[in-house]
Amino acid sequence: MDHEVFADHVDVLVQGKARFLQFLERRLGNRADAEDMLQAALLRLVTHESSLRDEDKLIPWFYQILRNLVIDHYRHRDAVSRMQESVAAEAATTAPGADEELYTLVCTCVNDLVPALKAEQAELVRRVELDGEPLHRVAGELGITS
Repeated sequence: MDHEVFADHVDVLVQGKARFLQFLERRLGNRADAEDMLQAALLRLVTHESSLRDEDKLIPWFYQILRNLVIDHYRHRDAVSRMQESVAAEAATTAPGADEELYTLVCTCVNDLVPALKAEQAELVRRVELDGEPLHRVAGELGITS
């Protein structure tokens, strides 16, 4: 697309910024989310402007981008909510102490395998994974990168 035409599109959209924000704020419930989504819509405009066939339909086309972003926002939020509910339900049905038992079993297994590693690797695994020391500190003391 011609740079001049693109600049004209940007000018038209900047003039409509207040209306776009109002449109988004009514659907999202707050100004900060509306501003973030407007930025995302402008980025989408930059990457998809070649799909605009009729210059006179710029504003309706941009509103469609905004609508699609709002729909995506709510779908994502609902998916996250369902995932959180699923994790909570699974945690509620898990036997108490199962995580601790699994942790102990895994640590025992790893601890049994550590001697098969080179000495430097064994020390790194033991200190970071089993003893919980910060990786950057252990790596620094061993003279290796994180």
